[in-house]
Amino acid sequence: CVARARARALRRTIRDPLSVAPPRLRRCAQELNLSHNRVRTASAASAHRKLRTLDLSHNAPESLDGLGTLECLAELCVESNGLRSVGGLDGAPLLATVRAAHNAIERLDGLPALAHLTALDVSDNLLSSLAGLHGCSGLMDLHAGRNAVANSNEMRHVAHLALLRTLDLSDNPVVHCGSEAVPYRVH
Repeated sequence: CVARARARALRRTIRDPLSVAPPRLRRCAQELNLSHNRVRTASAASAHRKLRTLDLSHNAPESLDGLGTLECLAELCVESNGLRSVGGLDGAPLLATVRAAHNAIERLDGLPALAHLTALDVSDNLLSSLAGLHGCSGLMDLHAGRNAVANSNEMRHVAHLALLRTLDLSDNPVVHCGSEAVPYRVH
């Protein structure tokens, strides 16, 4: 069974990403790269439950609703889409990596309890708070540089993350308290 499906050359609006693939591929695809297309709805991939890796970067989905039904999904890339929220991932129990940099995400409180999430990249967004990480107890790497986090009290939202080894808040207002820079880039 073919384990990869690529639609990079399709450069058109796609409602069902695998509708262009042979039926056998639709049933067993594990990796789907739809980057640099005009995918408008992320839920179109939700019918393909065996997907482990999904790349929807450089598209235009309005939300991530429906992706929570992908029970085998381990890696999701939704970079550069203009997304305002990371909600809609409820029910993706194996999701370990979410790359959502270069969007318009203002809050993380739409992030569901993802116990297996180990890496989250939300750099280059519009975040002013780190609230919403309470259900992500396995988080090890959090990249939130180049956002709008200004208050040092936001550290209380990551204090419970016992496995956190990388916290990148570089180029956020919080790292410049008065005349002194606060080192919030921890490795």
